[in-house]
Amino acid sequence: MSGKLSGEPALYRILALEQGDVVADFRPVRRERTIWKPTPVLLLDGARRKDECHRLRCRLGSERYAPGANLPSVDVTFTRAEIELLRAFDGPRSVDDALAASPCGDLETLIAFANLVKRECLLPTAELADVPQLTPADAISLRPALVSLLALAPSVSRARADATRVRVGLISYASLVPLP
Repeated sequence: MSGKLSGEPALYRILALEQGDVVADFRPVRRERTIWKPTPVLLLDGARRKDECHRLRCRLGSERYAPGANLPSVDVTFTRAEIELLRAFDGPRSVDDALAASPCGDLETLIAFANLVKRECLLPTAELADVPQLTPADAISLRPALVSLLALAPSVSRARADATRVRVGLISYASLVPLP
């Protein structure tokens, strides 16, 4: 376990650590096996993932991000990692905050983060200063809207309906936000 992660995603996060203390307790513990790949494959994949994560973190920088006013077009669909990431944004968050809150692996979360920034669903907070502010009477909370719209379908058969609901909800939200 590493934060919310377990199995391979937790192992990859641990392999990416640059420093820290290791505490080992060599007593027998019964656990269900969740990792089946050979150790050399895990180590090589861990090194590759660490490099990709480093590249994405450099590109995203150290800014804090928040949901932007520019929402994607109707034909854009969200991945599971993007949906999980958007759920975490109840205000400005850093990349580290997003990684800590995400139930997805670090690389998957960073890829989703970069995609949402590219689509301008997430904007650096400095850029948000240029977006017109709503008056308290007009303000709506984005978090409940996103949480309800971005609920993951428990079954594959509902996934398509949920994707349509997300697109319709985002279009509805876009009509409520005043354009600059």
